[in-house]
Amino acid sequence: MPVIKVIEVLGVSDKSWEDAAMQALKGATSTVRNISGIEIVSQTAKVKDGKILAMAPYPDMEQDTIALTGWGRIDKFPVSEYTKDRVEDFIDAHLCRFNPESLPGC
Repeated sequence: MPVIKVIEVLGVSDKSWEDAAMQALKGATSTVRNISGIEIVSQTAKVKDGKILAMAPYPDMEQDTIALTGWGRIDKFPVSEYTKDRVEDFIDAHLCRFNPESLPGC
């Protein structure tokens, strides 16, 4: 009977999510043999001015589309409509309303 073992590991990188995944895999292979696949569960990003910014690939999303998600909300739009202000407005609109940590300034 086959046995599947599921573990959680953390990978960190300043280069890319792929490099972070490789760092996690490298750490896991020191104690787990025959790893045949990995699942990227989540990604995080740097914080700027108390605002969390993150970008992640979604292979099933329509081409040339951006989706901002967080706090149970989504803003999906064509890449041509991307502006820095749109991202910051999305964060500002939801950060204080749905943030359980109650960041300063909320």
